[in-house]
Amino acid sequence: MSERFSQNVIMFAGDTEVQVKRKTLTVLQDEIRRVFDGARELSSVYEALTKGDKDGVVMTLERIRKTEEDVDTLQRMLIREVAEMGQLIMNKEDLLRSAYNIHEISGHMGAIAFRLSNVKVGSLKPHKLTDDLRDILDLMVEIVQRLNNMVMSLTMNPAHSVDIASSIENLEREIDAKYRQTVVRIVNEVSSVKDLIMLKDVVDSIERVSDKCLSAADSMTILALGL
Repeated sequence: MSERFSQNVIMFAGDTEVQVKRKTLTVLQDEIRRVFDGARELSSVYEALTKGDKDGVVMTLERIRKTEEDVDTLQRMLIREVAEMGQLIMNKEDLLRSAYNIHEISGHMGAIAFRLSNVKVGSLKPHKLTDDLRDILDLMVEIVQRLNNMVMSLTMNPAHSVDIASSIENLEREIDAKYRQTVVRIVNEVSSVKDLIMLKDVVDSIERVSDKCLSAADSMTILALGL
């Protein structure tokens, strides 16, 4: 009788662990999905800015602000879930590390959007600078998309998540190279001191986003190997 009871307890604990893991991963997936939404909105901010569409900039900024609020809410949900059931989650430190990195990505995006919205259109007139900024923004959106794909793969195909991590590492190096090129272009071609500082902060934040994506990918690789 006692042996059967012990077996039932072990089975129940195993089922509970699976349920908790699935629930926490679902929240993490919702969080990175909203961050990816925000990344795509940044491209819209930049396009509206280059076209002198002030209303478009304001509307997109509001959507990014809402994205940040959603990410904050999901982050609190995840932390609460881990605090309550953390003893049933293996590698919870890596889970939390991933979540914190994703949350910081959202904060950097808000900073990028704010600074872009305060740059004068005239400072973006040099075509090569306009193209460089668009290119590095596109690369940032792509690396966030790959991180999003990696998180989604954790529940469906953990082995594929490990493969995606390698592509994130390669893209992070590409962003670093583009960052250095764009910084030189900003310093050489932007005459307004205010706009130079704003645009330098923009590309600095984009470079930090790529670093956070790489850090999150490293933590999620450990998670994937444990699934």
